[in-house]
Amino acid sequence: MTGQLPVKTDAHLTLAFGLLGLVGGWLTGELLFRGSDLCRALMTGCTMLVAAALGVVALKLWAMSPLALAIAGLFAGAFNGVLQVSVVALFNASPHGVSASVLVPTFTALVGAAFALPFVPALAAIASCAARRRLVRDGSLVDRAYLRALWSVTALSVAIGCVLLLPAFGWQRPLVMVVALSACATVLLLAGADVDALRKLNSISRTMGECRDWVLSDRELEGATDSGLLTDFGVGQRVVARVRSVAHAYRQVERPEAFCRGDIVLTQRALRGFVARAVTMGVVATILGVLQAVELLGQPS
Repeated sequence: MTGQLPVKTDAHLTLAFGLLGLVGGWLTGELLFRGSDLCRALMTGCTMLVAAALGVVALKLWAMSPLALAIAGLFAGAFNGVLQVSVVALFNASPHGVSASVLVPTFTALVGAAFALPFVPALAAIASCAARRRLVRDGSLVDRAYLRALWSVTALSVAIGCVLLLPAFGWQRPLVMVVALSACATVLLLAGADVDALRKLNSISRTMGECRDWVLSDRELEGATDSGLLTDFGVGQRVVARVRSVAHAYRQVERPEAFCRGDIVLTQRALRGFVARAVTMGVVATILGVLQAVELLGQPS
């Protein structure tokens, strides 16, 4: 893992945090504010925005310490609780059935932090994937594996949240089940992509004995990448080429057909780890999905 590596954007991390905030705010709003459509909408929107804002600074917090991110997550939940009070008061939309004492900022801050606590492990796992992506080259096999892991954790967290809160829902239970099933299907699709990536890498490994060490300039590397001739493993700098002999001016000349960049042994080891974790999450997602499908089919029409 080398010196000059491109700096990743945090778009995926911000989107993943925002998605968790969206689903968490929606589920929580349905539980707490059933008497007010406006309060439910505000709960969903505010929680999504606060979570996305946390995603913007999550990598800096993670670099300091995972504990810093956990504490920031709780503070974000507390801030979200106070924000709910302010927005509800602004719109004069005190929810039916909720006493005025609940709308005390100190109390709602504690409630917000409490509701944020179950999401902290998921946020930490997502931030860990994003932080590790910064250590490998952009667009490489390992980079894409970390990206799939980030979204797998996000989807599985959504599925688990929906399943845990499902008993508290009434007429909206089918909608929650559909969201959970969609999240489970996403986990399974990403697990399949991990297995396929390892299969392709093993196929490349079987041809490595026919490859030759090759020297490419930065411009040539960029050109080979753009033309699809280069497979970048993500870790390591060694460049090898699969060559073929071509008759040229009364002699045989070796011409490269394809290039590989990086350490294939380290990459295989990394992808095997990704596949093991993906399969584990896939098993959990399958169990959750089957349970939700059975219950959904058993719902009265």
